[in-house]
Amino acid sequence: MKIITIIAKNNSLKFSLWNMNNEVVVANGIIERIGLENSRMIIQYNKEQIVEELECNTHLESIHILLDKLVALEFIKNYEDIDAISCKVLFGKEHYEEKLFLSNELLSSLEEYSWMETMKPTIEALSAFHNLLPNTDIICVFDNAFYHSLEKESYLYAAPYKWYREYGIRKYGYQGIIHSYVLEKIEQELQKENSKIISCCLDHEGSISAIKNHMCIDTTMGFTPLTGIMMGTKCGDIDPSMIPYIMEKEGKNVGEVLDDLNHNSGLLGLSESSSDLRDIMILSDDEHPNALLAKKKYVKTVTDYIAQYYIQLEGVDAIILTGFIGENNKEIQKAIFEKFAFLGIKINVEEEKTDEIQKISTEDSTIPVYIIPNKEEWMLAKKALELKNR
Repeated sequence: MKIITIIAKNNSLKFSLWNMNNEVVVANGIIERIGLENSRMIIQYNKEQIVEELECNTHLESIHILLDKLVALEFIKNYEDIDAISCKVLFGKEHYEEKLFLSNELLSSLEEYSWMETMKPTIEALSAFHNLLPNTDIICVFDNAFYHSLEKESYLYAAPYKWYREYGIRKYGYQGIIHSYVLEKIEQELQKENSKIISCCLDHEGSISAIKNHMCIDTTMGFTPLTGIMMGTKCGDIDPSMIPYIMEKEGKNVGEVLDDLNHNSGLLGLSESSSDLRDIMILSDDEHPNALLAKKKYVKTVTDYIAQYYIQLEGVDAIILTGFIGENNKEIQKAIFEKFAFLGIKINVEEEKTDEIQKISTEDSTIPVYIIPNKEEWMLAKKALELKNR
């Protein structure tokens, strides 16, 4: 069975072609800079990599390019050779199950969320696949379904209740597909279903979730993915009164300020140099003051939430790191857990990273700490297969 997994973002389309008969990736890659100059496709297969410059102005064009390339490389015979498309859908309020087949009705209802910047590319991609592959199963996997278990006191804001009742203003959570994969893997490792876990996805965009008895009880991202920990270009938690103040000071409208908070803040905003933590680490080693500040602030926002969730869970059975930063940045790993030495947490990050679950805490650590590689695309393929086999 051939399943294509899709993650659509503002200027990119990330994809993998899976052979689910033996659960392997046949080819994967990304189409970058959609709608911008110097668009390109990167596709990897059989330890080879192809990089092609191209013109790609819309997500519809990117899907044509992707499907035609898979045919040209003979990974599929034609479009009809695809058994299913599995697409990550970032936002669905409380309305949808974890995974659903796309229909005209569902697509129409999702279009109501097109006001959300991060949903536009997903809706465009789903619409394109729906038109191009009318006889192929297209599966929507809802990223915030993982957070349907949140209690009201966790998901409501201390704002007028009318905002929730009439407009649906509440914490919805994001990156749920990643956290659900982490939960599945750590429960297998611990051989304990009713566990208390803090799952930390540390990446260009990141979130932390508190999980108890197989259910998420709190998470850092809120109504949109803008809140929570500091990220590459996103601000994380701020005082909302800043927004009208900056509008007045800089003569900007609310959309322009929100654009700054989404795309010009976080690591990039504080460091004034880069949104990539690797660049910031190099600059901070050279005593670049703003880079050093950005690194310290990043660690603080992560440790603040770990501490909060430790209390909320009344202790934890394991802390998990995933995402590019969480899995690979040893200096950040050390900096985070040095803050929890008083709890008896000890880690050793000197061992080489593996592709599987890796315990980085020492044997005498009071709480085990694990690295679990992010397998979000595998979860998209798995969820699609589960739905098709119902």
